[in-house]
Amino acid sequence: MPLVNQFRNHQLIKFIIHFFMNLGIDPKWKELEDNNKRDKVDIYFHYLHNYVFYRSYDEIYDLLCSFNFKVFFDIIYLRRFRKFFKVFNSFINFLILKFIHINILSIKK
Repeated sequence: MPLVNQFRNHQLIKFIIHFFMNLGIDPKWKELEDNNKRDKVDIYFHYLHNYVFYRSYDEIYDLLCSFNFKVFFDIIYLRRFRKFFKVFNSFINFLILKFIHINILSIKK
């Protein structure tokens, strides 16, 4: 269920979970085999809402720096195209850091 956690509206999240379940894309937990779809949606939502979280790159940076690491975020995609996107560089960095995975290099100081 990709990008479900990016939304803030609980009803929309439940609708998206239900949509993906109808497509056959769900975690298929063995513990929930006997439950109906509505119960599964509620349980998946509860788990997503209470146990899954993603930290922003700022939080990761601050956390690693607090443990005396030197941190570098490596955005592979833009290395070649950085000179062409100078005007939109910070906006593109934001989009990539928010929605695409990045490589983090941390070195103990």
